Amino acid sequence: MFLDPLTGLQNRHAFLLSYYDTIRDAGPDSPYSLMLIDLDGFKAINDNFGHSAGDTVLSSVGEILRRVCRGAAGICRFGGDEFLVASKVGREQICSMAEFLVQEIGGTPFLEGQAEQRVTVSIGAATSCGEHSGEELMQEADRNMYAAKNQGRNRVVASESFLQEAEKAGEDPQVVDFENRVRVLTEKLVEGLMYRGKSLARHYKEEADHDGLT
Repeated sequence: MFLDPLTGLQNRHAFLLSYYDTIRDAGPDSPYSLMLIDLDGFKAINDNFGHSAGDTVLSSVGEILRRVCRGAAGICRFGGDEFLVASKVGREQICSMAEFLVQEIGGTPFLEGQAEQRVTVSIGAATSCGEHSGEELMQEADRNMYAAKNQGRNRVVASESFLQEAEKAGEDPQVVDFENRVRVLTEKLVEGLMYRGKSLARHYKEEADHDGLT
């Protein structure tokens, strides 16, 4: 009921129950941080190697998160190929942990015997010292994750760096966030159509090469 059956991590429901309860304790002397972790190009693994291979990758990433984020306030598979980590640490600590995760996951060979697939992650990090509601902190981590995706993936973006980049470019942070989301979602749509097209091409080739009855 409270565990994700694939990874053994908390499921979304269990994580949020604890999250909204513990974030109330955040304050100037009690920072509370979130990491939103998204696997890069995960759809290609499912399409090229099958969903069982994708499940193996998700399970392995869950093991890495348990090992690296030991002592975290919560670790969950938030949905699909997204994970959330909550920790009672400050900005520097959460960014250091996130950078280590990028290196650790990116340097781990998955699916040995199947071309040793390597997976990278994009991480959005955000910290509250009492000035955020639970929803606001979640939205900030989500915004930063989309920025990490748009900046080339395989990286960490924290709130400070996101705002600095927007200020440097003389742009409204809300506009930057919207544009990041549009670019990333457009890329995902194009990628999905491309793999769908390849699948159809294989199907039609098989139909052309084989008699439908025998």
